[in-house]
Amino acid sequence: MKKICVAVFVLLSLAVVVGAEVVRPVEMVCHYMQWFDFRLENGLPRRFHWKWNGKTKSHNPDRFDSNRTRDIYSVLYPRIGVYDSTDPAVIDYHILAAKSCGISAFVVDYYSEFDERFTQLLGRAVELNFKAGICYEEKTCWPDWVNNRAGIRSREDAMALAVREFRALRKSFDHPAYWRRNGRPVVMVFGHVYTRPKGWGEAGGEWRFTTEEWRRILHDSGCEDVELVLQQLRGIEAGFNTFLWRHGEEFAPQADALAAAGKLGFYIGTIGPGFDDRGVNGWDQGSRVDPNLGDEQIRKDFAIVDAGRCDTVQVVTWNDFAEGTCVEPTFQYGNLYLELLGEWFGRRNGREYEYGRTQLPYRWYVLAKRFGTEAAEPIRQALKEGDFRQAATRIDVLCRERGYRIPAMIGRDCEFPIYSVTTREAAESVPKVPKEKFLLVLLGGQSNMAGRGKVEAEDRMPDPRILMLTRTGCWIPASDPVHFDFPSAGVGPARSFARKLADANPDCVIGLIPAAVGNSSIRQFVPGVRHPQSGGYPYDDLVARAKRAMRDGTLCAILWHQGESSLGSEADAKAYRIELENFLKQLRRELRVPEVPFLVGEVRYREGCEENRILNQGLRDFAGAAPKRGFISAEGLALFDGIHFDRNSQRILGERYFEAFRIAVSTPAPPQAVNLLPVPELTAGPDGKSVQGWRIVHNTKRRTILTTQPDGSLEIRPESGSGKSVTSLYSQVLKLPARQELTGSIWVKGGSVVRLYATSVNWKPVPLWQDKSSVAGMIDRNGSGWEQHTFRFTAPGEEFPVYFRFDIDSDGPVLVAEPTLTPVRSEGEL
Repeated sequence: MKKICVAVFVLLSLAVVVGAEVVRPVEMVCHYMQWFDFRLENGLPRRFHWKWNGKTKSHNPDRFDSNRTRDIYSVLYPRIGVYDSTDPAVIDYHILAAKSCGISAFVVDYYSEFDERFTQLLGRAVELNFKAGICYEEKTCWPDWVNNRAGIRSREDAMALAVREFRALRKSFDHPAYWRRNGRPVVMVFGHVYTRPKGWGEAGGEWRFTTEEWRRILHDSGCEDVELVLQQLRGIEAGFNTFLWRHGEEFAPQADALAAAGKLGFYIGTIGPGFDDRGVNGWDQGSRVDPNLGDEQIRKDFAIVDAGRCDTVQVVTWNDFAEGTCVEPTFQYGNLYLELLGEWFGRRNGREYEYGRTQLPYRWYVLAKRFGTEAAEPIRQALKEGDFRQAATRIDVLCRERGYRIPAMIGRDCEFPIYSVTTREAAESVPKVPKEKFLLVLLGGQSNMAGRGKVEAEDRMPDPRILMLTRTGCWIPASDPVHFDFPSAGVGPARSFARKLADANPDCVIGLIPAAVGNSSIRQFVPGVRHPQSGGYPYDDLVARAKRAMRDGTLCAILWHQGESSLGSEADAKAYRIELENFLKQLRRELRVPEVPFLVGEVRYREGCEENRILNQGLRDFAGAAPKRGFISAEGLALFDGIHFDRNSQRILGERYFEAFRIAVSTPAPPQAVNLLPVPELTAGPDGKSVQGWRIVHNTKRRTILTTQPDGSLEIRPESGSGKSVTSLYSQVLKLPARQELTGSIWVKGGSVVRLYATSVNWKPVPLWQDKSSVAGMIDRNGSGWEQHTFRFTAPGEEFPVYFRFDIDSDGPVLVAEPTLTPVRSEGEL
């Protein structure tokens, strides 16, 4: 077979004399991870890789820790805050920051599932005069990768998979931004661990491709021009190249000797700050920390590389946060590593390094996020061309024009809105009916709502009138199982309910929103609480999925079946009703659905079980305590395992839910108080300094930035600096009837002092004030942090024009929502 890479590179690199020192130029590339998810995709949160649900440690980036940073799975925290690898601004920032210290290419830790991301990176790289290559993860070709999801049964199967993936990569190898050496695309290979699998025999060998097998893979995939760089010295042959992930002082002399003997093409040296995986406790195997962690280790690596004869080095890594090997700027180290790399690279290549220039890409990123990419584009262009002085000048000009001071780092107090995308698949899946004709049904609770009934062939037949929301936020024709909480999901009550609803509304489409979680308790349907068996966050996921669906349709019913997890004691059974009340209050507020029917199902019967009786009585009392609620009896329904309703019972249960729904919607609700405010919503203007329909007054020198959040609340965030800020928001003028008694309120989240006023047009106090600023009693928001601030007053004897006004006094960000001003009804008034 034809040899690949037959030329041997003798690495007596061209020397450069700097003073009395002779140095050899090097190319510096950097290992790069593209697997970070922190975005709203189709309205649903994606948190892959920042979140960790291990056996010994867990981290949830939706929570903040005592340092006011998100709880991520690393001892390091990115300077720009938690980010998404598909965000174009993040990619540009990474490229520009890498370029500023001399890095010329990112070598992506490549998995085929992230191929679209690599294509995106190539597109950004070609625009910014940068390169990108891959480090192929060979382990994905072998049976022990993700429970052998590729179905590998032999070495030939493993090679065939590699051939398919390299063939698909051909388009990337030909891209103008792909990393090349002497005109040939370079592919580094992370070799698999040395194992001799049981049952494969001696001929099976180790689960790692030999050099001969790599030749066949390159030949069969049409990639013979590729420069392959293997992660090994053992068994290396002429025509192949090598690198080590972490090498000691012995690696460079060995590689130099092999190259001089014609047994090695070239090798890539390694530089990095060391290893620290305490954030994941060594992937639950015990933490590992390099003894020389930090700048001591990176300086040691400089010396090792300087002593060898390699002409290419790989920085390990840009952003492997889990294992703590990052040179990307962080809270802990700032830009230290980039400055060290820039200084060393300049010395090795005979160039003068200008200290501080690695700070500029971060400043561009903050300004682009704060004021938009168009406003910051001249800065990006200067950084692209390497004109750092011009970039610094343009940054200063933009900051002065906007009166903005760039924060040193992006923590909770100055985060930007979460990156949001909608996939074409999701956009195209929305039914072509008016929003009010797409009736949504939210399904919550535990396994009897998710369904565990046996799925028959007819259950898999979709009804064109009924859709369901997938895990990824797309609408598809509904079939059982509707839920995906566990592999055991089966027939539940959802589809039989939906069929009845569709029959009653023939001109509508029904959308099912699965959000029940088997073996969950009401105490896990609380913001930020994790469900250990599924690894999810039941309340947060339910709300996120409901909000995603409500972008396309109208929520008409909430079906709830839960309680089995509260039968451990009489105390738990008695507490369930109160906990369910608190859950519903929180849910109605978050979704803004005060009148959507909430229907609760009776849990299983257990003869002689007092806890069972108490809980079911509590569910009946709950349903009868307020309008727009319903109770669904489980009488006569069969359990196939003592806990779960069987298939036929689930279908009957769904029909019973519909009867309760029909009664709930036909019962008139008491009249609701009308909000008198002309503009009840608080929506930030495009300039970030105004609120549409409201007048804003800053009462201190420290001004605030106003941003509308995805949940509709308004964030009031003080600009950088010290001291408190006081922001006053004034409604439009109101002319109140004589002696009208009113109540006002505002929901607030965050540390602040809130003062609420009704202020006369001539700034005179309003008479008969009562409770100018208070927190409403008996409000339990399940730890969400929201508080309702209220006041009450009575207008004087004549028509009285006033402003509704509230002041926010805070030294950090505050969320506000739902300002109301409503008349108090007289006794006997409906």
